[in-house]
Amino acid sequence: MLALHALWSPGRGVCLWAENPDLPVRSTSRARRGARPHPFAVPAERLAAAWGLAPGTPTGIAVLALPSDPDGPRDSEALVRDESWPEGDDPVLADWSVPVLELAPGAPPPAPPARTRASASVDHLRAVDALAADLVTRGRLLPAPADDGDLRGLTWRPVLQGPDLVAADTLAAALPPVCRCERVPGEDTPAATAVVEAALAAAVDAHARARLTGSPELAAAPDWAHALGDEPVLGPASPPDALVAGLRRWAVVGAPHAGPARASFRLDEVVVDGFLHALDDPEPVFRLTFALQSAQDPSLTVDAEAVWRDPTALRRWLDDPAELLLGELGRAARIYPEIGDALRVPRPTGLDLDLAGAHHFLAHVAGDLDRAGFGVLLPAGWRAGPARLGLAGAGHAEGPEGVVATGARIGKDDLVDFSWRLTVEGEPLSDAEMDALVRAKAPLVRLRGRWVAVDPERLRDGLAFLAERGAGSDHPSVGDVLHLAVTHPDDVPAPLPVDSLRLDGPLGDLLAGGAALEPLDTPPGVHATLRPYQRRGLSWLAFLARLGLGGVLADDMGLGKTLQVLALEAHERADGSPGPTLLVCPTSVVSTWRREAERFVPHLRVAVHHGAGRGDPGAAAGREFDGADLVVTSYGTLVRDSDALSGLAWHRVVLDEAQMVKNNRSRGAKAVRRLDAGHRLALTGTPVENRLAELWSIMDAVNPGLLGSVSTFRERYAVPVERHGRTDVADDLRRRTRPFLLRRLKTDPTVVDDLPEKIETVERCGLTTEQASLYRVVVDQVLEKIDDVQPGIERRGRVLAAMTKLKQVCDHPALLLHDGSPVGRRSGKIARLEEILAEVLAAGERALLFTQFAAFGDMLAPHLAARFDTEVAWLHGGVSRRARDTMVERFQRGGQEGSGGGPPLFVLSLRAGGTGLTLTAAQHVVHLDRWWNPAVEDQATDRAFRIGQRRTVGVRKLVCAGTLEERIDDLIAGKRALADLAVRDGEDWLGDLSTDELARVLSLDSEPDEADEDPEEADDDGA
Repeated sequence: MLALHALWSPGRGVCLWAENPDLPVRSTSRARRGARPHPFAVPAERLAAAWGLAPGTPTGIAVLALPSDPDGPRDSEALVRDESWPEGDDPVLADWSVPVLELAPGAPPPAPPARTRASASVDHLRAVDALAADLVTRGRLLPAPADDGDLRGLTWRPVLQGPDLVAADTLAAALPPVCRCERVPGEDTPAATAVVEAALAAAVDAHARARLTGSPELAAAPDWAHALGDEPVLGPASPPDALVAGLRRWAVVGAPHAGPARASFRLDEVVVDGFLHALDDPEPVFRLTFALQSAQDPSLTVDAEAVWRDPTALRRWLDDPAELLLGELGRAARIYPEIGDALRVPRPTGLDLDLAGAHHFLAHVAGDLDRAGFGVLLPAGWRAGPARLGLAGAGHAEGPEGVVATGARIGKDDLVDFSWRLTVEGEPLSDAEMDALVRAKAPLVRLRGRWVAVDPERLRDGLAFLAERGAGSDHPSVGDVLHLAVTHPDDVPAPLPVDSLRLDGPLGDLLAGGAALEPLDTPPGVHATLRPYQRRGLSWLAFLARLGLGGVLADDMGLGKTLQVLALEAHERADGSPGPTLLVCPTSVVSTWRREAERFVPHLRVAVHHGAGRGDPGAAAGREFDGADLVVTSYGTLVRDSDALSGLAWHRVVLDEAQMVKNNRSRGAKAVRRLDAGHRLALTGTPVENRLAELWSIMDAVNPGLLGSVSTFRERYAVPVERHGRTDVADDLRRRTRPFLLRRLKTDPTVVDDLPEKIETVERCGLTTEQASLYRVVVDQVLEKIDDVQPGIERRGRVLAAMTKLKQVCDHPALLLHDGSPVGRRSGKIARLEEILAEVLAAGERALLFTQFAAFGDMLAPHLAARFDTEVAWLHGGVSRRARDTMVERFQRGGQEGSGGGPPLFVLSLRAGGTGLTLTAAQHVVHLDRWWNPAVEDQATDRAFRIGQRRTVGVRKLVCAGTLEERIDDLIAGKRALADLAVRDGEDWLGDLSTDELARVLSLDSEPDEADEDPEEADDDGA
C-alpha cells in the first residue's frame, strides 16, 4: 500500500511523492546539500506509471524536512501500521532527498490510484483547487501584471472578500505540514497563508485560461486579449495605454489590504447657508473627505485634517500616520486618478466634486475602492453604483361586462385594467417623480430626499416602454398577467426587470399564496364539516380551476387533501356534470379513494379502473366510464393503458402522491403528460424530497412550461440553490411558484390547533459479537472489491450493495446469511425492540413497525407474535388490496375504546405501507432500519400522526451505535434542514467517496454489547 502526499513547491507548484515501507524499493534520489535519500520513497517514474501517464512526465528531486528518528524517517499518518510509537518519543525534523512528480501548473492532485492511500495533504490541495474553480465560476477574479511587474505578462488573480476570504483563511489554518515541508536554499519555510495564496492563485489562473482557451469569444478578441487565455504575454505590439492603466487599476483592486490602517473616503453634500442644494440648482457641491481608518476597528476613523494638525497624537498606534496616509492616497490614486489633483498640495484633506464628479464617484469609483480594501462612507440612503431601475405593475380584473368581478366569476380570458410605473430600488415612483427624472440634466438626481445615480440609457428604455404601453388600448388578460407574475426576469419582454405586480381582489390573493381567498362554504352533498383551512384550500382549488391553471396541493400528511379534492368535485357538480375526473394514485390507496368518496360524497359516481378484471379503456368510454364522475386508477395501470386513457377527454386529472412523477424521465411521468385534461392537480406532502428537479417535474406535470425547460430550471435555480446555497434564488423560486403551490403544515397552530405532540427519539442499540464480526467482514470485503474500481456506476453499485448488507447485519445476522435460523437473541436491535414493545403492550397501546426489508418482516412478525403471545399484522407488497384493507380496518377498529380485538402490532414494509394509509389507532411508530431520507420516513410516520389522532405519538428510530447507521443519522439533520430546497438523492453520494473516506464512514468504532447476547444472563435479569 503506497502512501501518497502532496506538497506545494515555490518553484514547481503542486508536486506528489509517495512512500512504501512495506515493499521498500531502492530510491533513485541523489543526496543533495547533505540530505540523505529517503529509504522508502517511490521513484517518481513509478508513481507516474500508476496513473498511466506518458513517459517524460516532469519529475524532480526535492529536499523535504520530515519527522524522523535516528535510523530513518517515520511512517506518515497515511500508512496503517500495527505498531505505535512510544508516547513522549518526539521526532525531529531531518532533511531527506525525495523524488517528486510535478503536476501541470495549477493542476489539482488527481484521485489516488489503486492500492494507494492518500494523506490529508492530497485532500487539502484538492480543496484549494475546488475553491479556485468556484471563484472562476462566480467571476471572483481579475487580470493583473506578472509577478515581476512586467505589464506585458498577465495572470489571473483571485479576488478574496467576505466568505471567500474566510474560506481561504480556513484552508490556511488547516494546511498539513507536509504541504510546506520543502527546503529551498536561501529561503525560509513558507507560512501556511503564503502556500495557500500561491496555490490558489496558480489554480485560478489555470482554470480561467482553460475556460477561455479555444472559446469563440477569445477567437474574436484583439490580439492582446489572448494573453488572458492561451498566450502568456500580450503579444508583439505594445500594449495600449488604456490597457496599461486598467491593469494597474485591476492589480490594486485585486490585491488584499494589509496594515494597521487604511485610507477612508467620505462623500457628503455641502451645506450652504444652512440649505442643501435643490435639484434645479446650477451646481450642487459635494465634498470627498480623506481619513485614516483602523483595519481592526473600522469605527475608529481620523480625518486627514486631524492627521496633519497633530500627527504625534496618533503615534501610539501608528508609527508615521502622515506617511501612511500619503501612501494610501497614492495607492487609491491608481484607481481614482482625480485624487492626484488633491495630492499637489502639501497636506491634502479632501476633494471638491461637482454633480457630474459625484455621479462618477458613485457609479464607477466607490465600488472599486471598496473592493481594493479602502473604506468608503456614504450618507444614509446613498449607494455605490447606479440605482436599479425597474418596473411595477398594478391592476384589477374587470370581469365580464355588466358583472361584478368576484373570485367565483373571474375567468382566465377576462381583461385586467393594468398600468405600469418606473421603480428605483424597487420603490414605485409617482407621476411627479417620473417627470423629474425626464427633466434631469445629469444622471445624479434627488428623489425623496436623497441623491441617486441612474443609468441614462436604461432610463430612456424604461420611459419608451411606458410610452408604448400607455398608447395601447388593449388590456392584458388575467392569464397574461398571471403568466407575467411567474415568468423569470430574463424571459419578461420588457427592457427593465419587473420588481412587483400588485393586483387587487382575488388575483392578488392568489399571487400571495391563496391564504387570503374568501373561504367557500362546505358544498351541498359533502357529509363532513370542513375545517377553516380546508375551506380556504377548497376556495384556492376552485379559483385555480376557474382560471384553468394547474396547482399543487402540498398540505402536510394528514391534513385532508383527499377531502378537499372530493369537496371540489362536489362544488363543481352542484350545477351539472362537467365530465369525468381521472384520479391517479399508488395501488395501495386505490380502494382508500373509493371508500373515502363513498363516505364523504356518496352521490359522487366512482369507477375503479384497476386490476386484472378491468375493461378496455377505449371501449369503456361508452360503458364502464359512462356517467362516472370520478375514475380511480393506479400509476402502473396508467402506464399500461396509456394509449387508451390518453385518447379520452378528461375534465380534470388529479395526481395523488405526486412524488411518484418526481422523475420527469420515468414512464409514469411521461404517461401523465400525455393525458388530455382541462385542469390538473397534484397532491403531495413532500413536493421536494431530494432535489429541486423534483419540484420542476411535479409543477411541469400540472402547468407545462411554467418553469421553462428542465435544463434552464437547473441553471437558474437548482445549481445556485443546491450547490451554492443561494437563499435569494430560493426565495425568488418560492415567489414564482406560490400562486400554484399551497403548502400548510399540521404543526402550525394557525392551521391545526388540536393536534397532539409528536416526540421523536433516536434509540442507539449495541451490536452482538456475531453482528460485529459480520459487519467487519462486509467492510473489509467492500474496501477490497472497490480498491481497483474507478469512480462511476460500477463502483457506486458495489458501495450501495455493501451498504444494504451492512444495514441487514444491523437488523439481524440471519437477514444477511439467509440461513433460515431462528431470531433468538442474536440482534441488539431486536433486543431493544422487545424492551420497547413490552412497555407499549403493558400500557394497552398500539405500534407501527416500519422496515425496508420484506425478509426482515417475514422473520419479525412471527417472532413477535410468539414472544408476546399476541396477533401481529404484516403488510408488504405481496398482500392483495382486499387483504390490505381488512388489515387496516381491523387495526383501526381495535384501537377504539372498548372495541377489543385487532392486532396491537402492525409490521409494514416501507414501500407498501409508507404512504396513503390512515393508522391513527397507533400511538407509537418504530423505524427498524433507516431509509436515510427524512421525507420518506416522515411520510411513514404520518400514517399515525395525522388528523384524527388524539394522543401524543412517540416515534423511535433504531440505530446501531458505532456503525454506518449512526454516522448517517447525523447527516439526516442536515438533509432535513434543506428538505424544502434540495438534498442529494438517497445514498448515492456514498458511492462517490474515495476509499479512505468510505473506510471512515463504514468502519465499526464500537465494541459489541456482550451482555445483550448471553441467554443465561438475560434469563437472570428477567427473573
